[in-house]
Amino acid sequence: APQAFSRYILPLVHHKNKFGVKTTLVDVEDVYQQMYWHGRDKAEKIKYFIKKAIEEWGIKYVLLVGGRKNQRATETWWIPVRYSHLDRKYEHLVERKFISDLYFADIYDENGDFSSWDTNNNGMYGEWPEDKAAKDIPDLYPDVYVGRLPCRNAMEVRIMVNKIIKYEAGRCSDSWFKTMIVVAGDTYPEKTDYYDGEVYTQMGLDMMPGFHPVKLWTSDGSLKNWVDVVKAMNKGCGFIWFSGHGNPAT
Repeated sequence: APQAFSRYILPLVHHKNKFGVKTTLVDVEDVYQQMYWHGRDKAEKIKYFIKKAIEEWGIKYVLLVGGRKNQRATETWWIPVRYSHLDRKYEHLVERKFISDLYFADIYDENGDFSSWDTNNNGMYGEWPEDKAAKDIPDLYPDVYVGRLPCRNAMEVRIMVNKIIKYEAGRCSDSWFKTMIVVAGDTYPEKTDYYDGEVYTQMGLDMMPGFHPVKLWTSDGSLKNWVDVVKAMNKGCGFIWFSGHGNPAT
């Protein structure tokens, strides 16, 4: 986590240690200094540090604390992300890179060497052109459990930490868990004559017997904007599936 969040994360560190999960807080600024000679950018330095922690500390879990600093078009991150690059020939809304924190979990390749996700060393990670062999060969098998609290500020860190501690300490009912929310619409209107996202999410609900379904679909007006999603989630759910596209503005 960045130093700006450290004081707000310490209660979670103490909580984890109290419950038998040995936990250490490392400032990301210290990571960049320790990995000075390793890694081409901040994301790769973090990955090399995780590799070191696996080999020296025997860690099993990594929690990255920090998301985007803002919602502007120019991205700035508290904890960096890694984009994988897929070259697809879309006529509109060209999107050729996708965030994946699997990058921070996939430490070793099949030979036990560092998995850079950049086999051809050109600074583009996870490259896979359309209808061609992949330029980069990520291992894709995680070697450590990685999660992220994508908090934008200290207030959100405090909220998340308090919620985690309250839940794990057993002071929260789990009656909300047996609910599954699905969020979908017509993901590819030019390719199908039906609302494909809604069809897919219905198939997912069919595979979850015993769960109360909450459908937020554009076809019936239950999904109008992001507020509908927030309201549904605030009522509690064990699973949520968003089938579709999005961006920081939405």
